[in-house]
Amino acid sequence: MDGTPLIASKHGMRPKSALASRSSGSLQWLQRHPLVAALLWMLVGGGIVYCFIARSSSSTAQLTPNTASGQATAAAAAAGTPAAAAPAAPAPSSFNPHEAPAEPPLCEDTCFKAKDGVCDDGRFVVNMTRGLSSRVLCDLGTDCSDCGIWKGKQYSSAWTETIGPIEYLRRANLTVLARRSALEPLVYFAVTDPAHDLDLSTHFHNLGTVEPLMSHIAYHVLHAPCQKGSSSTGQHSRTAAAGGGLMLDVGANFGWYSIMAAMLGCRVIAWEPVTAFRAFFEYNIARNKLHHKIQVRRSAVVQHASAPGAANYTVVAPQRGVWGTASVNGSNIDASVDNQGPYQRFNVTGETLDQALQQQQQQQEQQQPERIALLKLDVEGFEPQVLAGAHQLLQKQLIDNILLEYSPHIVERTDISNLSRMPRMLLSLLAAGFKLGHITRRDFGAREVRSLSEPLEMLPAVTETNLKFDLFDCLQMTEQGLMWLRQPCKEMASYNLILDGVPERIHPKSFRSAFEINTNVWASREARFMPYLEGPAIGAFPAERKLTDSWFIPEWSDHGMGGRSCRNLQQVAADEAMPPAARASLLVSHRCRCGSQKPCEKEEKIADHCAQAGRTPFPDDPDFVLDR
Repeated sequence: MDGTPLIASKHGMRPKSALASRSSGSLQWLQRHPLVAALLWMLVGGGIVYCFIARSSSSTAQLTPNTASGQATAAAAAAGTPAAAAPAAPAPSSFNPHEAPAEPPLCEDTCFKAKDGVCDDGRFVVNMTRGLSSRVLCDLGTDCSDCGIWKGKQYSSAWTETIGPIEYLRRANLTVLARRSALEPLVYFAVTDPAHDLDLSTHFHNLGTVEPLMSHIAYHVLHAPCQKGSSSTGQHSRTAAAGGGLMLDVGANFGWYSIMAAMLGCRVIAWEPVTAFRAFFEYNIARNKLHHKIQVRRSAVVQHASAPGAANYTVVAPQRGVWGTASVNGSNIDASVDNQGPYQRFNVTGETLDQALQQQQQQQEQQQPERIALLKLDVEGFEPQVLAGAHQLLQKQLIDNILLEYSPHIVERTDISNLSRMPRMLLSLLAAGFKLGHITRRDFGAREVRSLSEPLEMLPAVTETNLKFDLFDCLQMTEQGLMWLRQPCKEMASYNLILDGVPERIHPKSFRSAFEINTNVWASREARFMPYLEGPAIGAFPAERKLTDSWFIPEWSDHGMGGRSCRNLQQVAADEAMPPAARASLLVSHRCRCGSQKPCEKEEKIADHCAQAGRTPFPDDPDFVLDR
């Protein structure tokens, strides 16, 4: 032996140098034939991409581990001690949502794009693995020659159109774009052209997720009940055998929260009366093979159920602008946006949550009503009516968590006589044993949620005191309108330091003072979430601050009326080159100081003098509202 290293080969032990020489010769040959080398690299790269896609499409609902928890575990292992569990970071899921009942394979070439050499049903698209959107033109299983057999359903029994959901959308001239979500659990999700829908479709197209802060909370709320199995209080039922907790999705839209819940293992009952939205939803359910977890209902959820066979509720939906403003009677549609055609109108049956869950209990042969892990509620100002139709569920304390959109601006614009309905809804939840947290938007959470499994943060509390001041505002606006505030402090009015409108003209300790148009609220009765709902009371002014101390927000705060940033308002005034009087009007009306660069000391003194003299007609005592 000459000391040359040996390496094993299929022909026995060979000198390493000999193999290296042969490898070098091969590389030299490839260098002399660049076209062949390029072809080989393309074949190798294509094989790697195909394997990655195949692995992604069949993967289970893996959950992102918490980084801090993982580091703690590693440190504990190195020290030879057991690691303590991190309660805010759920463990990875072992549930496989793709364990659905076997379905007959679908293999048709009925799509108009069939046999063109490109898979057009949303599968096996390289763009999806890179977080880019790809066009979907065919229903699953209808482009078989290009995509292969589809082993699953195309849509659920709730889809009653004579054509599939993708073909329905195509004939309606609605674009379908699909991509993989950016945060785990990973799902394939279809939306429309962001240029046509500035709401959900734009957010998902840009971020790969929808409402990150809301999704973050929903993940933590659902993870435990979805993994533990049925939360039925009965001893046995067919539902219990199916496993998973229960989530209700009222106003499902394209189904983001329903898909997340089902991927985590929950069963879902979802309501979506708009056919186009439901078409996207049906495709998303089918693409993720979740029909065994999600029940889709076409009715509207209301306070008073329709008579059998009646379709006495009208839902109106836009095709341009913010699709999420689809609402009962079109109450939240922005008429200033060119819809490029008539609005879509759907006459639908109305049912209550009490009624629907009672039917569910009978159908599933449950001995006792089932607990609801999460009720997600987004119905454009119709939330009070929906909760009124869930009176029995709330009275029996069967709902553990509620995520809801809070939209008083709709009532302010369309039905001011019922303005108090919104704060009274939240007061009823407090009376039912829930604690309320304000989910602040903060740039829609784009830079704040990197993993849905990361620990929750404390939210500002929405308190009874806040809401009593909301009732005060509702009373004043209903009886006198916004002009009532001009009279007690004429000096401020003469300098135009009180702008007409909401939220500039309302009580600075009210909940309404903390947001501009609408916002989101988390209501929970679960002890495990109480620490996250006990932050300082929301409002432009803290609860302990006396209104006679100053007209302006505390120095440590930057959030004026409507939650608007004082620094941003100063920048707006600078960008628009506002004259001093207009600048003072903008800032002081939001209870912001003008700043040292362009002060408005005269206007600030007038506002402070009015407040300190008690000449701004806001009570400091919340019980004053009830006395009236």
